[in-house]
Amino acid sequence: MKIAGGFLGLYDLINYASDLLSYSRILALGLAAGVIGQVVNILATLKGASFIGILLMLVVFAVGHLLNLVINVLGTFVHTSRLQYIEFFNKFYEEGGTPFRPMAPSDRYTTELAPTEEKGTKNKKKDPVVGDSEQLQINFD
Repeated sequence: MKIAGGFLGLYDLINYASDLLSYSRILALGLAAGVIGQVVNILATLKGASFIGILLMLVVFAVGHLLNLVINVLGTFVHTSRLQYIEFFNKFYEEGGTPFRPMAPSDRYTTELAPTEEKGTKNKKKDPVVGDSEQLQINFD
């Protein structure tokens, strides 16, 4: 039995190394974002210091860095969500518990009274939101 426990420990060690490599992928995404940002900076400054070069530089800066930000934020979100729910979640999740039953409104302490008719309300149109003039009485007994 001790030999099987040793092999299972080795298996756990391999799983931890695999998780470490998976999380290092997020580091690589951050490094890639930095490199892409440097490339956008270089591309933006290629035209020179003329008036058209400055306008072009502003456009390339804005579009390039915005695109880099959007792509890397989306990639980081997807990778971290996958790591959380597929790899990390299985280490601490235990099945069992009680099924979820949402709370339902209870009329235990309320009684519904019959609608009262007032003078001149026989031909009155019903309010589409409220409906008939039903009243609720709350008892705090």
